[in-house]
Amino acid sequence: MIRLLISAPASGCGKTAVACALLRVLCERGFSPCAFKCGPDYIDPMFHRAVLGVESHNLDLFLGDNRQVRTLFARSCRGHGAAVVEGAMGFYDWRCPCCWCCRSAGRA
Repeated sequence: MIRLLISAPASGCGKTAVACALLRVLCERGFSPCAFKCGPDYIDPMFHRAVLGVESHNLDLFLGDNRQVRTLFARSCRGHGAAVVEGAMGFYDWRCPCCWCCRSAGRA
C-alpha cells in the first residue's frame, strides 16, 4: 500500500491542494485511495469528499486517543491501494504518537 503524508509548517502552504491533486492522480491510475486529515480541521476533509468523491477521515488526537486514531486509520485503509494523509499546520499537539521528541521527553 502507498502511504503519503503531506505536511507544511504553516497555513496557506498548499497542503490541501497537493493532497487533492495526489488523490485525483491516484484515482486516475486505479489505486482507489483513502484520505485523512490530521488535527482538529474539519473543512479540508470536506474538500477531499466533495471535490474528489473520496471518503475522508479525521485523525484527531485532541478528541481521540492514540489507540482510537490508529484503529480508525487501519480500518479505513482496508481495501484501498493508497492513503493520503494531510497534516495539520505545524506541531499543534504534544501527544503526537509517532514523534521521537515526545517519546524522549516522556510525553507520549
